[in-house]
Amino acid sequence: MNVGFTRGFASSQAYADRFHNEAGILPPPASPAADNLTHDMAPFKKEYEWLGFEARKLVMQTLQEVEDDPTLTLDALIYECKEPLILQKFEAIGARMRAVIDDHGEQGDADSAETISAGRIVAAGGEVRRMHFSRQQHNKVLVIKRDGVPVKAIAGSTNFSLRGLYIQANNVLLFSDPTVAKLFADVFDAYWDPAVKDAGRLFRKNPLSKTWWIARDKPASRVSFCFSPHAEADVELSLSPIASAIEEAQSSVLYAVVFLNQLTGQVRDALEELVQRSLFSYGVAQRTGGLTVNKPDGSKGVLPFAYLGEKAPEPFKSEWNGNTTERSNMVHHKFVVTDFNGARPMVFTGSSNMAAGGEKDNGDHLICIEDRQIAIAYAIEALRMFDHFHFRVKTQEGDNKGQILTLAKPPQGKAKPWFAPYYRAGHVKERDRELFIS
Repeated sequence: MNVGFTRGFASSQAYADRFHNEAGILPPPASPAADNLTHDMAPFKKEYEWLGFEARKLVMQTLQEVEDDPTLTLDALIYECKEPLILQKFEAIGARMRAVIDDHGEQGDADSAETISAGRIVAAGGEVRRMHFSRQQHNKVLVIKRDGVPVKAIAGSTNFSLRGLYIQANNVLLFSDPTVAKLFADVFDAYWDPAVKDAGRLFRKNPLSKTWWIARDKPASRVSFCFSPHAEADVELSLSPIASAIEEAQSSVLYAVVFLNQLTGQVRDALEELVQRSLFSYGVAQRTGGLTVNKPDGSKGVLPFAYLGEKAPEPFKSEWNGNTTERSNMVHHKFVVTDFNGARPMVFTGSSNMAAGGEKDNGDHLICIEDRQIAIAYAIEALRMFDHFHFRVKTQEGDNKGQILTLAKPPQGKAKPWFAPYYRAGHVKERDRELFIS
């Protein structure tokens, strides 16, 4: 298993320092479909490689591998297809590709990027089936076969789009494992079957949707998968383990969840109850039109898609505004990490928004990983985002709101140092210190 993350930092000091793009020279990733797919990527090659980071590398290297090897074929479950270079790879693979592409809502329009992409894949010799369930075909999955046998699979939260790879915080998981690849291949075939007129309705009756599938079960390293849409009675099957892991966590819960305000069911309830517990919890929750940072002390910082603008203190630079006027979101992750350095570290991730409605109505996947190395990787990703957004929350809070910030002076005389709360018994910062030194 290889895990890759996007940077999600187009609005950041790192991006401004490296590319001097404060004025928003980066092309708007949420532009109309036709503009997306004809957009010239070459002038921004370095920017895209930096922003897409490990996630982009895993996707591009895998597609290149398929393109170069005539014994390999590609089956793809696609929610969004809005990235010109990825579409070009699909076309190069041509007749060795089959794709299920979402057509829910506006994605089924004649001028949508998904409809245009489907036409180009078919013109290159590939096969395409357009479909959705009660709502979206929401998977972002690539299945690679060698001589008809599944050998690799890519999954996770990252859409094949400019925004998914270069603006949003996202993750990609590459499984070089035939057991996992076979699972995703079976899901693809269940969606694809041309004899099935209502794949969404019938998939809810398919054994694939009725249980968690264990793909790896070794000491201290267990990986399992759950596929939706589920029948109404089976929704708890997918969400109960996540809620239980949150409720039973002993030391920490770290999470990044998109559309928390739309989240329903056990996971939402378990996350809301975290503030009443003494363990260390920290989360970034994307909401429609903004972002919430749920802090370890139980307070919440609510902000729009934050960036440092004209009020940025020296030596900080003004950052690109992230296209805040577009219908967009900056954090698209869907993961929960519990007890990353405890007795039973766990990660839940995938394409699912971890909401009851989505598990019942969308084509999605959830992955449960019980492995310390992977849990630590996701914990580091969580902290990377928290620090980035927490600082931006602080620039908009309280007496400092709207004012140019300055660095605080060191304490004088008997004044308490900045680190005093970290050694105060029962203080949330003491939990912070003890968690990360353990």
